[in-house]
Amino acid sequence: KGSFLLNHTTFYRLSLPLFLLKPRKSENILISTSKFHTLAWYAKMYSATNHTEKTKIIAEMFNEALYGTYDEFVSSAIQALSFYFKGGQISLSQDTVADGKFFINMPINLLRHLLLCPMASWFQCIDALTFIQCLDINSIDYPFIDTIIHLLVDFSLNKNSKLSKLAAETIVKFVTPANQLEIMKIIIDKIAFFDTNSMEKLIPALIPIVKLFNGFPSDLDY
Repeated sequence: KGSFLLNHTTFYRLSLPLFLLKPRKSENILISTSKFHTLAWYAKMYSATNHTEKTKIIAEMFNEALYGTYDEFVSSAIQALSFYFKGGQISLSQDTVADGKFFINMPINLLRHLLLCPMASWFQCIDALTFIQCLDINSIDYPFIDTIIHLLVDFSLNKNSKLSKLAAETIVKFVTPANQLEIMKIIIDKIAFFDTNSMEKLIPALIPIVKLFNGFPSDLDY
């Protein structure tokens, strides 16, 4: 009976000890997916109750999984995190952790690996985008925010309409009074005014920023 349970995906949706929930690439992907979702649920619960040691263990499990070459295993980890931590609930800095936010001590090289590796498909782009949407902007150094914005602009120009629309919407969420001018410049630089595709894809990202800050900045030289 014990062996049967260990090979059944629904078993790993139960409130199990963390050592039983460590995902492994060698196991059935459905089992890994169940484990990732339970770990992410635990992370959300523990983050809200300040169980720092347990959230640290879970964060290390996700870091280890995300370091791999992109495949269904890595995708499952990203999707579990994005399911439970939508809207900027993952913090990359201990200094910005607030109640309910999940702190992942993610090295910058892992973040670059996830977001800047060659994208083999639009599905991988969607995963990268949904992970970006989980990040707390206040926990990211500005130079890397700039890198993320460039990536989102590239996603906005993608032929896949779902990816393009989500990317344009996500750009707006990264805009602050401090970076508004820089982000608008990045978008405008990518718009070719005789190219209807770039205008159709990027204007929807630009207009909400203009409305949010009541017009174009006076020092925008265009």
